[in-house]
Amino acid sequence: MLSLPVFVIFNFSRSYSQTVSNVQKPEDAAVVYVERNPKPVATKSEQENGFIVYPGHSLKMSFEHSRPDSMRLTGIDAFAAQGEIIPVTFCVYALRDIENAQLKISDLKKNDGTVISATSMKPYIVKYLTKRFMYQKLQHLVNAPVYITSLEKTVSISTDRSEKIWINFHSPEHALPGVYTGTITLQTEDASQEIPLKIRILPFKLPEPEGLLYGLYYMAYNQVFGNLKTVDEMRAQVRHDLADMRMHGMTSIGICNGVDPSSYTVSDKGDVKFHFDGNTLFELTMEAYKEYKFPEPVIDMSRAAQKATKGHRFGTPEYDSIYVSFYKELFKEAASKGWPAMYVQPYDEPGWHSQQERDENLHLLKVLKAAGIPTEIDGPGDNYFVNIAGPHADFWNYNAAISSEEDVQKAQSEGRKVTLYNYDVSGWLGECGRWATGLFNWKFGLDGAFNWVYFGGREDLYNDFDSKIGDWMHHYPKTTAHPGGSSIGWENIRQGINDRHYLELCQQTISRAKAKGGAAAKAAEEADKMLKELRTSLSNNPTAQYKNMDWTMYLPEEEAKKHAFIPPIHGKISAYASGAYKYGNNLQLDDYDKIRQMVAAHIVHMMEKMEEVSPTGITIPPNVKISKTIPKPEFAQKTIHIPGLKNAPVIDGQVTLNEWKDAAEVELTLNDIFGAPKMPTKVHCGLHNGTLYIAFTCTEEVIDFLTVNATEQGDNVTSDDCVEVFLDPGITQSKFYHVAVNPLGIYLTDGSYKDWNPDIKTATSINKEKQEWIVELGIPVKGMKLVPRFGLNFNRERRPKDALLELSSWVMTRGGFGRPERFGTAIIDD
Repeated sequence: MLSLPVFVIFNFSRSYSQTVSNVQKPEDAAVVYVERNPKPVATKSEQENGFIVYPGHSLKMSFEHSRPDSMRLTGIDAFAAQGEIIPVTFCVYALRDIENAQLKISDLKKNDGTVISATSMKPYIVKYLTKRFMYQKLQHLVNAPVYITSLEKTVSISTDRSEKIWINFHSPEHALPGVYTGTITLQTEDASQEIPLKIRILPFKLPEPEGLLYGLYYMAYNQVFGNLKTVDEMRAQVRHDLADMRMHGMTSIGICNGVDPSSYTVSDKGDVKFHFDGNTLFELTMEAYKEYKFPEPVIDMSRAAQKATKGHRFGTPEYDSIYVSFYKELFKEAASKGWPAMYVQPYDEPGWHSQQERDENLHLLKVLKAAGIPTEIDGPGDNYFVNIAGPHADFWNYNAAISSEEDVQKAQSEGRKVTLYNYDVSGWLGECGRWATGLFNWKFGLDGAFNWVYFGGREDLYNDFDSKIGDWMHHYPKTTAHPGGSSIGWENIRQGINDRHYLELCQQTISRAKAKGGAAAKAAEEADKMLKELRTSLSNNPTAQYKNMDWTMYLPEEEAKKHAFIPPIHGKISAYASGAYKYGNNLQLDDYDKIRQMVAAHIVHMMEKMEEVSPTGITIPPNVKISKTIPKPEFAQKTIHIPGLKNAPVIDGQVTLNEWKDAAEVELTLNDIFGAPKMPTKVHCGLHNGTLYIAFTCTEEVIDFLTVNATEQGDNVTSDDCVEVFLDPGITQSKFYHVAVNPLGIYLTDGSYKDWNPDIKTATSINKEKQEWIVELGIPVKGMKLVPRFGLNFNRERRPKDALLELSSWVMTRGGFGRPERFGTAIIDD
């Protein structure tokens, strides 16, 4: 008797969910995605079906008004390790109004009859919200693909609209290796299309390497916890949240809600005694952490011990004693309850705060270190982080960029953990999360990554414009108006961690195969060579952050209006984006999966040669060809020819025609949006006898209100009105020299190269009558690789008191100025 295939049928409903805000300001800068593909020419069968099924990579942003190109989805071919969760994604475009469509997923079967149940595949649909690119910025994307929600009802798709289907396949832990086939069927009232599905289960499980700390910060925001009335409700919420974190590959957590003051007493003698009753958020979090078997220590960033020192002056022996006693006693309690070990963060991001806070943080690090209590520091990788506070911290947590690969290796050689945090603080930028937690993390040998925050923000978590700042969301809670679900960034963080696990397993397998000898050792040598080439070929940029994502194309308004886009409900359009929203590295979106496939094939090949598995038929593909350069969007493809000057300009703060007549000349434009700045800046540039001479002429209508606080060399010039120069000799696209000068001629030099202390010549002038200020400077460049060409950018930070900040550049970097992959190209003329 033939057994019929078992189907799980999911019905799902569509909701058009552009965020509406009654408080969005007119000056809010909306970005719209412009769909340049024309309406597709459908085949006869597509016309009969009324829809087109087309590819939609999990990393690619797909929109409700997206249209297919000539590519059609003829089948899905994927692979997964035992126990791994992978996304299977595609898009459906409606040629006419589609009502009551259903998705049907069959069981997966091997040729020998082995079955993986259809319940291993959970379908979702992408939901759209208008979202800020970064919570502090006004610029936002209209109808961004933000999160996925479970498919539970029928779906309706309007004519000339698309839906993205996202299926999470959870490979069973003990699935037998081999190739399984099945189908995904889209069924409408009068038509259906069957999509062949093939998934290969690999003959191994991904390890969770000891010592890698991946985590989110966790805080009890009122939008969720404010609705919980009992301890049991709070416990259920915490268990849900930590279970979800564990399923997404988290091994640690950043604790923001620390020990509640009701859980301890401090005696008159300064003795700290804990009396936990099991009902506080801290305890519930620790118990859930233990229940779901998080393997690594947590970071306590709650400053709970500071509250215990109330009534004692900071820095006194009494204060320090209570502070240390708090953690010593807490650690004893934690050990008795099976709670995790803990790193203590005295202050959050001290490098961006006052000198007093930096000093206090350093003091507490020393006090904790002396008492043998593990410590953590986070913030920018500046001198304070690396050389002042860093030596007293056991855990370095860099904000979005490492100081250098050498610093990381030195810290780790001294026994420190080194991670990265806050690569995407909005939570919906998929490629950024996958890159930062996966290939980037592995390339630089980091010990993991953290990110803000599981869920949180101001007011309505589905509305980024009901407060001065937006929201930070990895998981959207279910509300009466919204179904909730995982952000696309959260899903791709899991994929990044799995990328890392494949690479770690490959390295472990290489060690075993080398020890085995013979054919296994030869296979190990091939795999080792592959990994080394991969590590070398990946981008050397030490930054992994949302700022490095951008569109591959922008269109002028006139051109954009010839195509399709969804306008904002409120506010104005500041940019018409098209193409792909891409991270600024040297990978194509498909490269992530190709690299994983290449690594997996080498693992299997070594296992076969060690006779740990039977022959699988898997062949090793050619090494993935990775671009040697980071592609630039069209707007960043600027070139300047720098002439040799017969005579060196006199550096006196005066731009005279004779001195600069042979120099190159450019004007700055706005850095984040297309357009001319309110206050123009003209730049002259030329080379003479090993010195690069540059003159900035800065128009300023409120010349009496310039911000000038830096008065000594080395002061923080970039918090003033200032002009800046970035040089990337050899066009590395990852390193640069940086000079910034304020209206007083005070300058700083920094960048990617240590011990660069050039003798910069500067002179400035402020002309109230002309409403302008001028900077002339000479930068010694002998020994720099400027021929045949080098990376270059000119920038200005306009910061007059009581006026809006205006950032302008020769080449728009869109984000921070220090993005060498976006610098223009300078060519020195003979």
